[in-house]
Amino acid sequence: MLISSVTPINHILRNEQWASKRLQSFSGMTIGIRIFPLPIHHMRIDESGTMQPMQDDTDPDVTLTLSPTILPRLLTKEVSAFEQISIAGNRSLGDTLISIAKSLDLGILLESDLSKILGDIPAHRLAQSGMRLLHWHTESMALLCQSWTEYCTEEQPILAKATALTHFAAEIEVLQLQADQLEQRLDQLSLR
Repeated sequence: MLISSVTPINHILRNEQWASKRLQSFSGMTIGIRIFPLPIHHMRIDESGTMQPMQDDTDPDVTLTLSPTILPRLLTKEVSAFEQISIAGNRSLGDTLISIAKSLDLGILLESDLSKILGDIPAHRLAQSGMRLLHWHTESMALLCQSWTEYCTEEQPILAKATALTHFAAEIEVLQLQADQLEQRLDQLSLR
């Protein structure tokens, strides 16, 4: 399983030589990728800037933690999705990996690979259809989350709105101030 999961990454790195060159400066360092609920996946960067699978569970130099819900958004290159990746460990390596991921255009790579099998025009149309499907999926998920949030705050008020919480906090502050003033008055009256 480890070898098969590193193979597509290495395929991309071999097609994008600039990415391999950027990773060569981190040769020998280890990467851990954690996508809940899956176990952490360990890789090591070799001298050529490609990835090698690691069988042991040593602590990686950098661990990237991400939610499975942002995977489609990462593929569509949504900037806010990249900001949701948590980096633990070597910050420089983590930032480099995220920067490389932002710069890669997987649609072009997929289209290039498909064109060798199907030809240029079918590969282009298939890649476009795949990207449209991916965008549709991410937009549908965003709309579903938005609808669910509205349902939980408007229809069945399970959750409180941010404005309601702010208003409630302001009311508590006013009540606290009034209680403090009452206490001061009582202290003054007790002294008389």
